[in-house]
Amino acid sequence: MGTHEIDDAWRDKIAQYALGTSGPEIAHELDAHLAESCVVCAEELRAVRASLAALALSARPVAPPPNVFEKLMAYARPKASADGVQTWKKWPADFAANDDSVLLRGDPSAFQPTAIPGIEARRLFVDTTRDVITMLVRMASGTSYPPHRHGNVEECYVLSGDLTVGEGVTMHSGDYQRMEKDSEHPTQWTKDGCTLLLLSSRHDVLLA
Repeated sequence: MGTHEIDDAWRDKIAQYALGTSGPEIAHELDAHLAESCVVCAEELRAVRASLAALALSARPVAPPPNVFEKLMAYARPKASADGVQTWKKWPADFAANDDSVLLRGDPSAFQPTAIPGIEARRLFVDTTRDVITMLVRMASGTSYPPHRHGNVEECYVLSGDLTVGEGVTMHSGDYQRMEKDSEHPTQWTKDGCTLLLLSSRHDVLLA
């Protein structure tokens, strides 16, 4: 096809090509034409792309809508059943509530995987009478736990690492948080991984 004068029809094709809206036929035509080293069309394409880049940079920053982080995390997170995510709902009360003493030795292999890759839990004590489950939770770096409503009081103590709640609060080793019954937790996630001591409930409800 070679170098040629550009008319309005060609300018329109090049603009569509630069925007990525040209469709396969026009894209194939321009790919073939540009491969023939048409200097005029190549310069026109460069100018259009430069204008588009300048236009993007000229826009004023706009705050994202509320809960956009949680929506993105919910979209990226693999779908899994609530029972698979909250494995502790199936844990039996394997010690009598009136036992004078219960002792569990440290055992890294005692953690059980959940349906969320990288998140696992270890049962410490299940009190069905008071609806309180005491457990350790390990979250690998980059993992997140979905939003949920608490079926009872929840207490969280960060033993190690970092845990971010929604978009605002980041907890570190030694930090403690208490949530009341029927309160809601947004998405919780960790950058570098964490280990948590949790007192939770069998009746939490996932919200995403």
